[in-house]
Amino acid sequence: MTWYKQTSVWAIVISVIAVVFSQLPPVSDWLPKDHLQVDIGNQIALPTILGAQGYFVLVDFDNQGNRAVNLSRIQLEVVWPNGSLRTLDVRYFSEPKNDNYFFATTLKLKPQERLVYYLTFYPKSSPNEDETMGRLRQKISDSILERRRLLRPQEYTPDTLVEADSKLVAEAIRLFNQRLILETGLYKATLSCEKNGERVNIKTFEFTLYDYHIDTLRSQANDFKYGWGVSGSPDQNKELWATISRVD
Repeated sequence: MTWYKQTSVWAIVISVIAVVFSQLPPVSDWLPKDHLQVDIGNQIALPTILGAQGYFVLVDFDNQGNRAVNLSRIQLEVVWPNGSLRTLDVRYFSEPKNDNYFFATTLKLKPQERLVYYLTFYPKSSPNEDETMGRLRQKISDSILERRRLLRPQEYTPDTLVEADSKLVAEAIRLFNQRLILETGLYKATLSCEKNGERVNIKTFEFTLYDYHIDTLRSQANDFKYGWGVSGSPDQNKELWATISRVD
């Protein structure tokens, strides 16, 4: 009997084929699959740099596909209660577990990789605006440092509050009030990016600002004389956080 008519031979062949296929990945993984899952935190912060309004939100990127995903040009589009649209570029990424942050760049996720970052968005500013804010921050910081040096040893402790020059503080408050524009009402935001070169919307959400939110933010100007919110971080009790009410 010829070999191809022997059932025992075909049994061996089939067994070998079965073993080979059992070592291969599932058929569903043979073709490239693009599946990016994105979630966000339940709150959004609205930081400000001398009145330049930004947004700060926790974003969870989970690449559940079988090919690498590159995310670039991440933006946040915000529709205000009056219907106007503001588009902001991401400036910084920061890690939830520490204070480390780095300037925005392309995020590269390997297959099955997950990255969680706080994303900080700010509006674009002109070179003149950057120079004005940088100069004012430096002058207020120098003013506080110089006045601290003039204190006698018995007058100074690490908790001593030293005020900056009043003219510099007044200039900072004027700039803050001039640039800070917020409204009460419902804000609708869309998180978008270029995913492997294609522009896509990856998350939409809503949040509402009330009068007390805006009053809290404006109260930061009262601390400019100490450098808080200008050359240093604002008082944590005066940071603006809003609840995200709807996510799609």
